[in-house]
Amino acid sequence: MNGEFINLETAKERQEDKNLKEKLLKIINYYGEKNQREYLGKEYQELQDEIYKCINGNECNILTEIADVLVLTLQFMAQASYSFDLLEENLKREINYKVDRQLGRIENESK
Repeated sequence: MNGEFINLETAKERQEDKNLKEKLLKIINYYGEKNQREYLGKEYQELQDEIYKCINGNECNILTEIADVLVLTLQFMAQASYSFDLLEENLKREINYKVDRQLGRIENESK
């Protein structure tokens, strides 16, 4: 990564971030946590289906399905009172850990 996963540097971006969190909370509060958990499961299934379309050489749009999964995931994170700064920090740490772990596996398999 180029050092930035979610750029939250400017006041405008911070306000947009706050607005996004408010929107996400409005959605999850309206539909309810239980319904959104079920919907998240459906969206994960749609992402998996889209991945298999690509694997089989069919036209696919993974980006749209990833966005759907992320929107629902962010709803739960907003509800849990995560600040998006904390989200950024934790996501970077977890992504770096997983990437490094996978590169370690590749290195071990190459021996």
